[in-house]
Amino acid sequence: MAVGLSLLAWLAGLVLAPANAGQMLTRQRLAEASPKVVVVFVDGAADWLVEEYLERGVLPRESGFGRLRGVGLEAEYLAPPDASVTAPSFYTQLTGTYPDRHGIVSNRFHAVDQPLSESSSGFDATVEAETLWEAARRQGKRVVCVAGFADGTTPERSCDFTLAYGQAAGRSAVVALAPTGDAAQRWKLGGAKFERSRELQAKPDSPAALGFQLEGGAPLGLYALAADTVADGAERYDTLWLDFDRDLTNGYAAKLGASAWVPVVLPVSDASPAAGAWVKALELAGDLSQVRVYLGAPYRNRGAPSRYLTALESEIGFWPGNPDNDSLGRGLIDEATWFEQAERLSNYIRDAVLFSLRHYDFDLLLTYQPLIDEASHLFLLRDRRQPGYEDEEKRARYAAHIERSYQTVDRNLRALVEAASRRARFVIASDHGMVPVHTRVAVNALLAQAGFRLARDDTAEVRAYTSASTAHIYVNLAGRERGGVVAREELSAYVERIVGACRQLRGPGGEPVFDYVLTREELNRVRLGHPERAGDVWVNARPGYTLSGSLDTEQPVLAPVGGGQHGYAGAVRPVRAIFFAAGPGIPHLRVKPMRSVDVAATVSALLEIDSPAQNEGQAVVGRKE
Repeated sequence: MAVGLSLLAWLAGLVLAPANAGQMLTRQRLAEASPKVVVVFVDGAADWLVEEYLERGVLPRESGFGRLRGVGLEAEYLAPPDASVTAPSFYTQLTGTYPDRHGIVSNRFHAVDQPLSESSSGFDATVEAETLWEAARRQGKRVVCVAGFADGTTPERSCDFTLAYGQAAGRSAVVALAPTGDAAQRWKLGGAKFERSRELQAKPDSPAALGFQLEGGAPLGLYALAADTVADGAERYDTLWLDFDRDLTNGYAAKLGASAWVPVVLPVSDASPAAGAWVKALELAGDLSQVRVYLGAPYRNRGAPSRYLTALESEIGFWPGNPDNDSLGRGLIDEATWFEQAERLSNYIRDAVLFSLRHYDFDLLLTYQPLIDEASHLFLLRDRRQPGYEDEEKRARYAAHIERSYQTVDRNLRALVEAASRRARFVIASDHGMVPVHTRVAVNALLAQAGFRLARDDTAEVRAYTSASTAHIYVNLAGRERGGVVAREELSAYVERIVGACRQLRGPGGEPVFDYVLTREELNRVRLGHPERAGDVWVNARPGYTLSGSLDTEQPVLAPVGGGQHGYAGAVRPVRAIFFAAGPGIPHLRVKPMRSVDVAATVSALLEIDSPAQNEGQAVVGRKE
């Protein structure tokens, strides 16, 4: 693929310098360049796979990852924190400090003043350290955040212009349809001309009813009309109309052909921003013997200010939603449909950044690409112990899915570089790599087998909250947890029993399942010892194992599982992340391994501002090899 002209111009403007031991990038040279900085967080991009794909030509060297790596600064690798899950990893990069200080100890955790049955999301919880966007704005810089972890809900979580991750407003549905026997006389067709048409309704055994189920509201019903639009005398239905009122004269919800996707804006009066969903005809047999429709989950955009969201939606539409892992796992959609959803989200975020580049001035732009992580969790199949590994066709198909995810993000990176100003400096960082997994560990079932009382309500004695391969295990302590049931004088005995049960657990080959089993007092070793959010015991699995927090205590503690996972200690080779930086004034240089806390300091140096207030990292620009 040829390198675009704008990219060539940008590359020609780079100040390239030899990668020698004395190479330094001074503040004076940075100030002369007066750049903008674009930071793209690429979820799940593994340094070992980026290296492999560049070597094999899966990723072209002149495109996104390869070009940025080839002309700019590259860290040997970026080491994630020891809880290498998404929220702790990225907030470590965004604040320059560790989870014991910024407080995001996992993707899902329990705070000690909550009832044990309640937990908090690491993506929405209060961050207890200054972030990059706060530091930049405090120092007079203009910041745009596009799905970059700010959500616009409070001043501390807001950039000057913020597009947050979209909010689900309902559930997805797959609907099996059949003709009613009517000739659709109840429909107003207006000028629509069909050779024949028939109304359809959901079959008695359909997985769902025909309509959207909005959270906190009544179902929003749909009607379906199949039409034979080709005047050839043969009865062959080729088009499916979905409508809210059986009246095509005043518009319709969707007009579908086989395998076609269509966006639908939902007629909900309180939808501000608009609620919308993507729908697809999964099957549309010409004789109507097999008709299935996928109704995607409705989503709304979130962010601030409202005028930014309104302008963005008018140009690129509503938030498209996440890929539907549940429907894929249940066999209701196929892998191609899942990938279409996942790429649509990745491309929507790209388009939101391009929109922002066209219409808004900024000094710092923070954004995110989720696709690699989403695909790797489902399709990483590289370990002989994984179920399905012996199936060569499946292994090849899954490998192609992973490659496709990296290629899509690669193209999106290139699009951003080509659209940005020649003054822009780019930083590309991932939060963690990915490890093939072969065994699932049901941690709460393990605790139940060890004799602890588990329950969905607050009568439970203990509970584990898991994220990927890591778990915080909390004792329901009286006087600490609301409604706690375990006396304080019993805490040490409970902790000792939990530690013993976890350390004794062995995998299928007789090996210990957990690499780390640490008490709250020991968590300072891994910088997770937050006094109000860390568990009484923290466990981290051995690579190849993933943890489940299911409260089904009757299930087996160990079970075969496939896919990819992270969360392991930062020193684990496959979990290492990437860091590239390129643009005016940035040397072509390979530096020693970076820590996640070094990212905030490095971005701050490129932006010519002071690092966030609690920063513990160091800028790597100018570091000796």
